[in-house]
Amino acid sequence: KLKRFKLADCSDDSLLFIGQEYSWGMLTESQNHLQIIELTKADTNPNAGKTILELYSPYVGEEICAAIEKYNETNEKCFIEISERYNEKDYNATEGDWRNYSSTELAVQTLNAYSALGNDLIMDIVAGTGPDILIGMSSYSQFNNPDYLVDLSPYVSGLDSESYFTNIIEGSKTNGALYQLPVSFYVRGIYTDKENAGASGVGFTFEEYKDFMNETLNGNDLITSGQAMYFTELFNSMDDRFIKEGKADFTGTEFVQIADYVKESVFENGRSRSQVLQDTNDYARYDEFQSYFQYYQQKRNSKGVNDPTILGIPSVDGRGPMFTSSCSVAVSAHAVDIGACGDFVKLLLSDEIQTGIAECGMGFVLNRNAFKAAGDGAIKFCNNRDDDF
Repeated sequence: KLKRFKLADCSDDSLLFIGQEYSWGMLTESQNHLQIIELTKADTNPNAGKTILELYSPYVGEEICAAIEKYNETNEKCFIEISERYNEKDYNATEGDWRNYSSTELAVQTLNAYSALGNDLIMDIVAGTGPDILIGMSSYSQFNNPDYLVDLSPYVSGLDSESYFTNIIEGSKTNGALYQLPVSFYVRGIYTDKENAGASGVGFTFEEYKDFMNETLNGNDLITSGQAMYFTELFNSMDDRFIKEGKADFTGTEFVQIADYVKESVFENGRSRSQVLQDTNDYARYDEFQSYFQYYQQKRNSKGVNDPTILGIPSVDGRGPMFTSSCSVAVSAHAVDIGACGDFVKLLLSDEIQTGIAECGMGFVLNRNAFKAAGDGAIKFCNNRDDDF
């Protein structure tokens, strides 16, 4: 927050900052207002003698900062500090004007930067000199290893499905261990009327999806990728059938079914997403839903959907939609105090913190009470906007 402010005055025992604060939330309009912040020196350091826990994240949002602040105020033996020693910009080898690079070259540069950062982080963790807590690092799936991260299962074992979306927790496990817990998540699937679902009620088999396209979407496929990317999407949504205990096995019939379906039913080079969207948006849309606001926008635009749901893309077993972690937490296997880090994990799942995360639009949350409270608030907000909602 103070990065957006300027130092206006400095004395031996106080700092005065002035600036324009920008605030936006899912349930509020964007607001800008001037603010003066004064920091005064305390007589004594309230955190003196505490064990320091280092937290690293590519980006730390205000709601995570609020959780850190509460932890530091209430924990009597530990204090969390945010690390800045891994700066993604330091690993990006792009030189000069980025506009001189092609999109492919930029993508390669980005992947190389992520790889280099991940390697340095892993080496530091193994050496016992890395951060104790990681936030927002779930895309680094190579970290999901007992040599690097703690299995967080004991810290969520008491959660029940009436109060939390425990299916999201189960779906985040690697070989039965929970290395990176999604604090919030996005849902990816097909938005349509519930009556269009296949026999499973949550998705489509390949044949059911063909019927859905022909009978409801006038032959349009909601997934517009060409064969290579289309195959990859289907594979990723079913990779539990092919990758187990870190080993790949493509000898099963499911792999052949995916390949046959793509070869027989998908355009080699794909189709225009904008044209398909124009032709199908009244009845269905394939997307990643990241907020209530986005979901309600789709509800407004889909005139042919009476009982909306989000279904899985076609699969051999008609499985449901996918999810992506929008904010995750992990604990180093070599943390200075694993139990104290676990306390922070549990704090992130509390009603207060989960509600704050849901209301700021970081995604959907695990805590069902917070999920519903934020959803109700989003409805009230949308219904009072001065537009066509």
